Amino acid sequence: MEKSFYESLGEERLTDLLDRFYDKVFKSELISHLFQNTPKDIIKQKQKLFLTQFLGGPPAYTETIGPPKMRQRHIPHKITNEAKTKIITILKRDRIFKICVQKKEPIRCFLLIGFWIKNIGISDSKSSL
Repeated sequence: MEKSFYESLGEERLTDLLDRFYDKVFKSELISHLFQNTPKDIIKQKQKLFLTQFLGGPPAYTETIGPPKMRQRHIPHKITNEAKTKIITILKRDRIFKICVQKKEPIRCFLLIGFWIKNIGISDSKSSL
């Protein structure tokens, strides 16, 4: 059986990616305010649960928190196109992300996340997706 992307990446590399990503996010004037109401360690833990499941690992997020419902969970946050672009730019500059792109892993899925997290400028009819 072929390994999942999560198994190929490994828990340690995923944790390293998230540590670097959130260190940069919390330093960014453009997006740090989006994360001020929750401690960084809690945000990182939830993201790790989500990405573990999203990348083919055990269903840790669903078992711990419930169905992902990305757009619904991000609606309370004012995520502009500029903020979305900044988040994706931070991720794309990471060395692990670059290795994944070279291996043609499902990185396009990460980029699609940007579509689901942006919620400013979306009509009300689409906000429940």
